[in-house]
Amino acid sequence: MENRAPLVLTCALLSLTLFGGWLLQCKAAKGDRVILVKISNSIDYWTADLIEEAIRDVDSGKADTLLITLDISDGYLYPSIRIAKLLSSCKGRVVGYIGPEGAAAFSYGAYIAIAMHTLAMNEGALIGRGRATKDAQALGYLLETARDYAKSKGRNALAAERMITENLEYSADEAYDKNLCELKVKDFSALLAALGLSDSSIVEKRKTDSSLDSENGYRLLRLVAEPTTVKYLFCLLAALVLFRLAFAFSRRHSKSKTDMIHQTMLDLVKMEMQDLSILSNYGRSEFPAAYVTRLHTPTDIRGRAKSQKSLGHLEC
Repeated sequence: MENRAPLVLTCALLSLTLFGGWLLQCKAAKGDRVILVKISNSIDYWTADLIEEAIRDVDSGKADTLLITLDISDGYLYPSIRIAKLLSSCKGRVVGYIGPEGAAAFSYGAYIAIAMHTLAMNEGALIGRGRATKDAQALGYLLETARDYAKSKGRNALAAERMITENLEYSADEAYDKNLCELKVKDFSALLAALGLSDSSIVEKRKTDSSLDSENGYRLLRLVAEPTTVKYLFCLLAALVLFRLAFAFSRRHSKSKTDMIHQTMLDLVKMEMQDLSILSNYGRSEFPAAYVTRLHTPTDIRGRAKSQKSLGHLEC
């Protein structure tokens, strides 16, 4: 028995060493993992889906930190509202980084940046121009929620409001001085060092090949399902029917009566087209606000669902 004691002790120490290494490996795989998502140019539906997937991984414990780089100049209303809500309610740490130098978070990019748990800006970066829509009612909703996001994160709510009401933009120095961002860094490496993530495992999450392949079909489906598009198609069909009836009528009546009917139909079509000026006037950054209430009822940052009555001003 005495001869076996060193052997047993050696096996026990080896087992503890292997078990400790396994625990450290598990900790590195979970606790020190960072998910990186890059958003550039525009915020669309696929961006919102990607962010939701990344937040699901963080909430499930696969990573501690979600790091989102921003360089945005355009976007859509509904995906931006959805992303801001997801970011604000994420259980893990969400860090937004406007970089590298020369990058900007404009339009809806400024709106989602305010919802980040921690916001960092690279030297030479910009944030602002948050007046992303010409619709006063939708703009009021963005202003109200942006104010709430800023207050809940301890940021300067007034400065956040002015990005929307006055369409202001701030440099990294100005945003840091006005308490719009928590960090001002020289580059991405400096950001990781400031966050204590220099030695962390960073995994970038991108759109899958299948999502990219289905992008055109998905856009077509959204376009066809959009109420404005349906209304356009209905007006076109009604105009064709009316012109066909007018042609049949003109064969039995005088030219003056036929011209009067044609003019009346043209006036009706023009009235309908003016009523649908949202697409022609507001451009790519605008999306029918009815989608916000009909497809996804927004909630405030405390999780309480707002009533349809309080959001009625968003209806088109």
